[in-house]
Amino acid sequence: MPVKISKLIRLWKYTRKIPGFLRFLDMLKCLEEEDVEKIDQIEHEALRREWDCKKDYEDQHFKIAKQVQEFKKEIKETYPEEIKEARLQYIKPQISQLSSEIENVYLNYEDLRIPWALRESGLALSGLHRLQSKRKRLLFEQMFLEEGKKFSSKHLSPAEIEYAKRIPFDYFLKFNRANMCKCPFHEDKIPSLHWIRKSNILYCHGCTWKGNPINFLMKQNNISFREAVGTLLKI
Repeated sequence: MPVKISKLIRLWKYTRKIPGFLRFLDMLKCLEEEDVEKIDQIEHEALRREWDCKKDYEDQHFKIAKQVQEFKKEIKETYPEEIKEARLQYIKPQISQLSSEIENVYLNYEDLRIPWALRESGLALSGLHRLQSKRKRLLFEQMFLEEGKKFSSKHLSPAEIEYAKRIPFDYFLKFNRANMCKCPFHEDKIPSLHWIRKSNILYCHGCTWKGNPINFLMKQNNISFREAVGTLLKI
């Protein structure tokens, strides 16, 4: 006796994700050959409709994206300064919020009682890298908008220098759970170089050296101010 089409559709929904589900149904011998063929037709019809919907979506998406690009171009050509100012007003609070979130993540894991491995795992799972990447992208966009020209190694802008000062030291130094590491500027058996995260400054309790990321690279690599900023901008 033929199975109702509604039951075949329900069976198709439950089994279609199984690789080779038609052969699987045929091997079970729970359906007539005619019913298996109907399920095969249902699968082909579903795939056809899925393909048509996907194609319609892509066509509409392309048309809308093209219209949006044309609209953006028209707006930028008509109101360039207004667009720039509006974007800056949006970016600056975002940067401040991200900076606060990053600082809070670090503060949550600065307790010395937290084991080092657990602290590192917690920082990795907290989305810290995502927050830092987003803030970095917005800072670059802010610099582009404020300077109105591409960055040049010959002419460093105040925004570029400020950005370089904000690069966290743990991009190129390994700290322990107390935010300490061995100072490279003197013989250091016990870590004496302290990273003050809030101000992003290093201070050595041994040789009393103190500085930001730019100062650190200048002293460590014996390079110029411009070279140090350029190196930090590439991180």
